Amino acid sequence: YTDANNCTKWPTNCTGHVANYPCGWTSGMESNIFHFKMALDPNNGPDGSPSGYTSTQLTEMWHAANATKSNLIMMWWTPEPLYQSYLGTDTEMQHVLMNPYTLECAKAKEQYLEESCDQPLEKRVGPPEASCANPSESLSKLTTGSLYDFLHPEGI
Repeated sequence: YTDANNCTKWPTNCTGHVANYPCGWTSGMESNIFHFKMALDPNNGPDGSPSGYTSTQLTEMWHAANATKSNLIMMWWTPEPLYQSYLGTDTEMQHVLMNPYTLECAKAKEQYLEESCDQPLEKRVGPPEASCANPSESLSKLTTGSLYDFLHPEGI
């Protein structure tokens, strides 16, 4: 909660606060918020800057939102233990789907998007073509580890 998203103070122009990854992590959140005209404040760091939050801070925010039954919009990834721990509960994380990750979006992100916090807004959000979901991450290490365990059970 920041002064910018105080809907009592700014009833006709309030925004929600969104918790983003820290600088240096790729999320695309700021680009999506900007180009899809979401009523969320992209200056989402704890100090009102675009700096984002650490993974520890994001985890604490999720636990606090759960304890107080408060709404929270944040970036997260799956599979991951925090996400898994709330599955099936009334505070289960809900996916927000963005445009699909395409070759056109990947090229626009690579060519134009600079998610460094010291860049001006125009560089951080890039063109509309750079607004899409994050690419899927391979789970090959998880699969390989599980296959090894299956093929080499303990006690045999």
